Amino acid sequence: MKRWAMLAMVLLVLSGGQGLALPGFDETAIPRLTDRGETGIRLFVTEPPELVTPDHLTSEKAMVELLDTAQEEILFEAYYIQKDLSAAFVRALDAAARRGVAIRIILAELQYKDAAYAAELEVFPNVEVRYLDLKKDSFLYGSVHTKTILVDRRHSTFGGVNYSYMGLHENRETNVVIDDPAVAATMRALFLRDWTQAASGEPHLSDIPTLPRTGPLSFLVVEAAPAKLNHPAVPNLQPALVALIRQARREIVYEIDYYSAFGGIHDELLAAARRGVAVSLLIEERSFSDPNPLYEPARQAIRALAGAGVTAKVWSLAPYGKIFNRGMMHSKSMVVDGDLVFVGSNNISKSGLLYSREMGVIFRSARVGSKLLEIFRRDFADPLALDVATYLARQPLYEVPRANADRSEKEIRLIDGRTLRPFRTIHVRDRRVAEIIDHAE
Repeated sequence: MKRWAMLAMVLLVLSGGQGLALPGFDETAIPRLTDRGETGIRLFVTEPPELVTPDHLTSEKAMVELLDTAQEEILFEAYYIQKDLSAAFVRALDAAARRGVAIRIILAELQYKDAAYAAELEVFPNVEVRYLDLKKDSFLYGSVHTKTILVDRRHSTFGGVNYSYMGLHENRETNVVIDDPAVAATMRALFLRDWTQAASGEPHLSDIPTLPRTGPLSFLVVEAAPAKLNHPAVPNLQPALVALIRQARREIVYEIDYYSAFGGIHDELLAAARRGVAVSLLIEERSFSDPNPLYEPARQAIRALAGAGVTAKVWSLAPYGKIFNRGMMHSKSMVVDGDLVFVGSNNISKSGLLYSREMGVIFRSARVGSKLLEIFRRDFADPLALDVATYLARQPLYEVPRANADRSEKEIRLIDGRTLRPFRTIHVRDRRVAEIIDHAE
């Protein structure tokens, strides 16, 4: 971890994160971001079948189109890649390998990793795969958690989508492709840093220009990683998110998978609410219900949101999709005041801000912000999204007692965990929510 970022984090945690300077982070950077419109930015999403919107660019389509454009190089860094993620994706990546594109892949070194498809790709002489173990350099749960594709030193993807079936078809994911050679150069340098670390155990300090202290900026690439992989020229995620939240004057809308109070982000959001900013959070339900002890910080933070002056909801996608309990709210994106946008791979956790390889991008675009807000507001209105107070009081269970073969027609019940009685029934017809029935006590 950069020393300045560690200092900033300690100060934030000890003080509640309010009004402090961020050592080493240029707090003028975010105000200097210029509105890009949609120039060089392509938003793409994953959504469960019940929420599919025809005019949204899907993760599968965006990635296949990106791979199809590759002529020279594909750099791929991700948690894992599964062959059953998408037949179209596999065809596109295989086709790139056959036409001679140089492909380098970094995957997380996991105890139970799925290496089958990566091994198939290595049959091609122009494909290399390396596994990066961050646990030995950080903590028990550090890992490669970024999900990036870099193509021909020009295109870079950012977001939380994993390369799995549910990542491309059943989760809620929000992502962007950035078409910008300078962004790609920074991302490529960070990739090569990880690439050499995976081979030799020592990172290569690639040359990345220091962020200009004056003048307009187009994009702000931010990172998190164990200490030895942090690059001194790339801003760290934690102070960047704090600075982004401090810019808010009207509204913050944030979709996040795992949410905790680590790193001061939680305190900054509450401070924003106290100064009159409308703060809305949509959090994955498993952040509370998962019995794993690693989720206890998330449970504590979610409890703290009740009555804290923010609009916070907990969302379970488990009843949606083709297989029960497979899809999840996996988006990790924020919109501030309608035009400042953050899209990244990190959760708000010790792992996501300190121990894992994570990447994100901050930019200004009222048009992209508007599109994301449209998605966020629809998600907030979904009948499976419960406000935190209701969720904590009900401790809901979810069941699908009736469904047809392809699950396009189904009945979903939300069960009160205290009384074991249903308090809401949702009827899905032709993969759309058709009826919502709230039951009296």
